[in-house]
Amino acid sequence: MNGSTNTSTITIPARIFFHNLLAPYSQRGNPEDAKYSVTMLISKDDPEVKNRIDAALDAAREKGIQGKWNGIAPQRPAIPLYDGDDVRANGERFSQEAAGMYVLTASSREKPEIVDTALQPISDESAIYRGAYIYASITFFSYSRSGKKGIGCAINAVMKHRDAEPFEGGKVTAAQAFTSVIRQLATTNAGPPPFEAGQTTMQTITGGAKI
Repeated sequence: MNGSTNTSTITIPARIFFHNLLAPYSQRGNPEDAKYSVTMLISKDDPEVKNRIDAALDAAREKGIQGKWNGIAPQRPAIPLYDGDDVRANGERFSQEAAGMYVLTASSREKPEIVDTALQPISDESAIYRGAYIYASITFFSYSRSGKKGIGCAINAVMKHRDAEPFEGGKVTAAQAFTSVIRQLATTNAGPPPFEAGQTTMQTITGGAKI
């Protein structure tokens, strides 16, 4: 790590890998433990971003030494940054989307602001999905609890700036699912929607496949 900055709050470009930005989630099912969170992919092709992350981690480490760690830094503090080409803590490999990427997880008990490039709140929940490109404001912080010492990451705000092909397994919107079907129906019925029942068949819509 380097010490080029004394702030632990930075803004970085990333791509959504997984998220619970629209509603808090608790792995234990306890509402009191629920948090908003986002796991992001950060390209290894942009070393300047990694340098800023390292510097912010350094700043959080220094604050930890002066505060929660009582003057002594842990030898290997846990951090929420992983190598997407390596394996997870449990020994499993990351999915193929993480190849050539760093993987960073940030969370918050308070809902982060989610805006577009005009800084207007995004009200369409389908606009936030796995694979969307964002800028994320994050803050690294030190912690010491239950005998564990490390550096965590809080998500402050998210600005979506570009659409992309959703990652496999991501939520499919109605527009993505049915636009081609509506076009096929319009061709078959020679007119705009809505269409009357019985004017076409499911085999026509699905290209002849029986379902």
